[in-house]
Amino acid sequence: MTHSSSSSLPVASSIIPTIDLSFLRQPWHPNDAAVQAAAQQIRAACIGSGFFTIVNHTLRADVAARALQYSRRFFALPLEYKMELAVSRSATSGYLPSSYEDVELIHHLNLRSNGNNSLAQTFHTRLEGHPGFPEMNIGANVWPNHPSLPADFKETMIEYFNEVDQLSVSVMSLIALSLDLPVDFFKDFLESGLSASVLRCLNYRPSTAAGKQQGIGAHTDGDALTLIVQDHQGLQVSLAGGAFVDVPPVTVPPGSPPAVVCNLGDILHLLTNGVYQSTVHRTFKTARDRHSLAFFRAGGFDFEFEPLEACVRIGGGRKIFEGKMTPRKFVQSKYGYMN
Repeated sequence: MTHSSSSSLPVASSIIPTIDLSFLRQPWHPNDAAVQAAAQQIRAACIGSGFFTIVNHTLRADVAARALQYSRRFFALPLEYKMELAVSRSATSGYLPSSYEDVELIHHLNLRSNGNNSLAQTFHTRLEGHPGFPEMNIGANVWPNHPSLPADFKETMIEYFNEVDQLSVSVMSLIALSLDLPVDFFKDFLESGLSASVLRCLNYRPSTAAGKQQGIGAHTDGDALTLIVQDHQGLQVSLAGGAFVDVPPVTVPPGSPPAVVCNLGDILHLLTNGVYQSTVHRTFKTARDRHSLAFFRAGGFDFEFEPLEACVRIGGGRKIFEGKMTPRKFVQSKYGYMN
């Protein structure tokens, strides 16, 4: 694995490729030509931008469309009602207001707002039935029951969570192949104990400063892999030299699975000893109301890992961290709490 550099800024579509995963919709084998081709595309993207878009996968179009529609209807509810489900300092599942909301009310109710770095309101859910990690401020799911919401709101969000979670497992299998590892290499990491994986429904209000005002500031993700479905584009990626480029929008035929933007999180960056990139990215405000569903796939919270030997060799024997790491330890060092 080598990372070539260039003095000119690459075209976004060349560094953030669109990868066809139609083979996932039928029985497949790691040695199939289409599988190997996809793995090589993922490898190039992970070494480069850390971003790629997948199409023709297993996430059903109707499930994704309903989840986005129901997310819109939730965010349209009165602020006072959403505050009844608000993320508090003792739990991080539920509603998180943006800095556009009533700051005095947020302070009075002792809630955690997104702060000045975010102009998005969010609704967080985790695996249904997950007991949470109280010591990390991770609580169980809370669900709205407002009469104006569809009766199957909860069921739809659970269905979407489960489908995108399964898709993330498939993508992680392809990432394993891209590293010349067994297809099930990440199985123990993904299935070992409780995971802090989270689905965040996000709403960015329209802005008159479209393209200039940030929705969420520059950051990297603290998970292993993020999968994003959005109603229209609003993501930007920082490349070498610090310049930001738009993630190119991908249009799919009506009734097809949605285009899913994938980006690597810090855990995979650490595991691959920095060979694969967890790239700084941000969102920007547009003239339209924008909604997205961001699924953050984490592994077992207490799963121990160290840099892969093959990736350490690529780095000339230098490790980017020594000893054993766990997602819990990393989250504690990065955030101080799980947000």
